[in-house]
Amino acid sequence: LWAIRRGSWRWLKLPDFSVKTKAATELTEGYFTYSVSNGEVTITKCDKTVSGEISVPSTIDGLPVTKIGSSAFNSCPDLSGLTIPDTVTDIGSSAFYSCKSLVNITLSKNITAIRDYSFMQCSSLENIIIPNGVKYIGHQAFYDCENLKSIILPDSLKEIYMHTFSGCTSLEEIIIPDSVEKIGIRAFGECASLESVVISSKVT
Repeated sequence: LWAIRRGSWRWLKLPDFSVKTKAATELTEGYFTYSVSNGEVTITKCDKTVSGEISVPSTIDGLPVTKIGSSAFNSCPDLSGLTIPDTVTDIGSSAFYSCKSLVNITLSKNITAIRDYSFMQCSSLENIIIPNGVKYIGHQAFYDCENLKSIILPDSLKEIYMHTFSGCTSLEEIIIPDSVEKIGIRAFGECASLESVVISSKVT
């Protein structure tokens, strides 16, 4: 860093304030790769060869599974069904991006958000129930879910981000709960089959 001192330039070496963190060791259990931090398990990756319906375990080696990491199930082509236990409180962005064969999923009752791109291009997904407690659904979360016919939104929901349901061409109706205060632009863009939308008067 250069600084001026009494009319002249001087090179100052500042202390290194950057945070140095040790990378978490990745372990495996069945189809899952995971890491452990503060006594809690995060699923970081699923084997791409997984097929059919599977369940995420609630514990691994006696420790609770509390998080599904970003892109953890990204592009698992033959995964058709998934159950996520109630121990999970956070699901990262793009977690199920482009799982083309995913037909149904049971989410944890204790998550508070559906993050950006979570189910983007899950083209076989037909229905989903968003648990009560979820406060927002992120950008393009269900983008191009072309077979999505039914989605149940919770009374806890506050915001639907832009393009959330764009390209859901099979979606015919949706009820926006009274708790929702904001809906982003083109949240339902290109929903060619959408015939009925019930929207709260609070929405801006």
